[in-house]
Amino acid sequence: MRGLKKRLLLVGMSIFFILGAFVGCGSSEKEDTSNVAKGYQWKVEKDGKELYLIGTMHPINTSYDYFSDKILEIMKETDVLSVEVNMSQEDMLLANARLVYSDGKTIENELSKEQIKTLKELCSDAGIDYEKLKVFKAQGVIQNISSVIYEKANLEMATFDDMLKDRYIKENKKVDQVENMEFQLNLMDKIQGIDQLKEILDEYEKGKFEDLTKEETEYAKNVMESYKNGDEKFMNEAIEMQKENEDIYKALILDRNIGMVKKIEEYIKSDEKYALAVGALHFFGDDGIIKILEDKGYKITKL
Repeated sequence: MRGLKKRLLLVGMSIFFILGAFVGCGSSEKEDTSNVAKGYQWKVEKDGKELYLIGTMHPINTSYDYFSDKILEIMKETDVLSVEVNMSQEDMLLANARLVYSDGKTIENELSKEQIKTLKELCSDAGIDYEKLKVFKAQGVIQNISSVIYEKANLEMATFDDMLKDRYIKENKKVDQVENMEFQLNLMDKIQGIDQLKEILDEYEKGKFEDLTKEETEYAKNVMESYKNGDEKFMNEAIEMQKENEDIYKALILDRNIGMVKKIEEYIKSDEKYALAVGALHFFGDDGIIKILEDKGYKITKL
């Protein structure tokens, strides 16, 4: 299951998590800490205008404090927050509905007998209720498997993006989005579809869930700890690893970075001052938002 990390963890670290659609797999132990997460923040300037960038995490270790002095200062300085997707409660319900079958079918209708057997074994090994899981489409199944790994890494299906959004709303400030729900759901369908689930099942060996996901769990922990410590070196290494799967990298990282930069160029011309908050990995590497903006002549200051 060498490619498991690319199929499971990549999505959780770089694309907005759809909450409330996961089968419970037990609760993770929270670390006893009140450490402030440093994260990553930048100031962008050009032609007398400025904008702030915030790298976020989804999912997160909820025992950390994500509202550092730098984040609080950015909030004070800005009028509008733009996140990846500004989902309403209605949007959330619609998104979750798309993860499950509505015509009486189950995931078994799309799998071979051997793959069904393997999925049952995987669920047993991972502590997932198969009877609840089987009503999910491939994307929902994969996300549930991912959630087990995240729990082992002390991460929960919450996002710093949502925390920021709630604080801006509480302060009667505007919230915008750089993408939309339909775009992200369609993208998730492509990269977490039935073919990807079949690959996972065809590679899986009974009783090997703990062994095979150990590396993925450690990777998830390391991403979170690197974020907490503001470790840019690790993030640059992580984004290089994502390039191993060119198609997924292009769809999840490169193409989206280009789209986000276009929005940044619109925002910075506004009379209102913006903070753009998206997954931290989008800012790093040769194709990252920071490098693209620098190449376009923007002054970037790391905060």
